[in-house]
Formats: sequence, structure tokens, C-alpha cells
Amino acid sequence: MTLIMKKIILTSALPALWCVVACSACRPANRPEPAVVPKNKLTKTVFSTFGPANTYLLNNSGWAAGANAHAECLTPDASGSLNAVEIALEPNYVRRGRETTAGAANVFIAQDENGLPGAVLESFPVAADPPASPPPALPLILKSATHPKLQAGVKYWLCAGCPGPGSWVWRFNDQHLSQVSAREQGPGKWLSAGNGRNGAFRIIVTLDN
Repeated sequence: MTLIMKKIILTSALPALWCVVACSACRPANRPEPAVVPKNKLTKTVFSTFGPANTYLLNNSGWAAGANAHAECLTPDASGSLNAVEIALEPNYVRRGRETTAGAANVFIAQDENGLPGAVLESFPVAADPPASPPPALPLILKSATHPKLQAGVKYWLCAGCPGPGSWVWRFNDQHLSQVSAREQGPGKWLSAGNGRNGAFRIIVTLDN
């Protein structure tokens, strides 16, 4: 093959070679897939003893939540991950003029064990404001950090106590709702507290897909 013919063949091959390089640049092999935007998760109140407008009894009545914790049972009407607990809980001095700051309250949700509170699923420490502060806006809203799963139709317990000093009060509901509650007699030792009027609270979950 003569030198002139070789030049012609190489020159005619250049456009095809450029097209291969250009197309490879246009479609990089390692280009990541577009990000999938998750759908908004729906939340639902699965249990509540509050009135329609978050009402509860304000006549200084409620369960004492002190060294011996108080517990209310609940049965969610839908399954999901715990999103928040709302509870009408406040230090005793807020409405009784107590002049020493109460210790932090401990609110926790537990599994049922033979009709009484069992293993703790998640706990929420709640610091008390000084007595000179205005009464807290109730209900307290406690956002879940660990999001334990709650199953529809399964019994659980919401519990509240305070190791001291002082104690807290869990305000009664104003809907005349009454079901089994429990009283702690020592660490992890519970007894039935009968079917008295229940404290006001709400359980909110993020629904399962």
C-alpha cells in the first residue's frame, strides 16, 4: 500500500473515532441513578383520652407520679412506629404553690407482661421548671427518638414517675374514661390500681407502609 493510500484510510477513520469518544463522554458509565424521594410518612393518633380540644380536668385532680410511678394501659388501633407521646403531666407545685423545684419526671412506654407493665420500650426524661415559672402548656409533647414499633390490638402501658425531690401530677381525663391502671410498689414491681378515672394522654405513631 502506498503512503498516499494510508493517509486516505486514516483520514476517513477519524470521524467515526471522534463519534465513539464523544458518545462515551455524553453517557458516562458510572453516572449515579437519580435519587428517589421518599413519600411523606403519615402519622396517626392511635390512642387518646383527651377531649376533642385537648381538654382534661383542671380541678387539681390527678394521679400522683412520684417515687411510686403510675401507669395507664393502652391498645393502639393501628400499627406503626412511635412518633410522640402527649401527656397532661406537671409538677405538683405548679398549682399548689410549692417553692422547691421538683426532680425530673420519667415518662416511659412499656410492653405488657401478665397484665402489668413489663419491658420498657422507650423513656422520656422531663425536667421541671422552677416554681416561679408560669404553668407549663399542656399537654407536654414528648418526641420519640428510638421509634419502637407498636402493634394494633396489643396492650401497652404509659408510665410516669419522679424519683424526687417532690412529685408530679398526671391530670385526669374529662371524658369519664376508666380502665385498668397500675401502681409501682418498688423498682419494676407493679400492682393493679383498679379501674379509676384515667390520666389524660395521647399516643401518636408513624404508620407502617
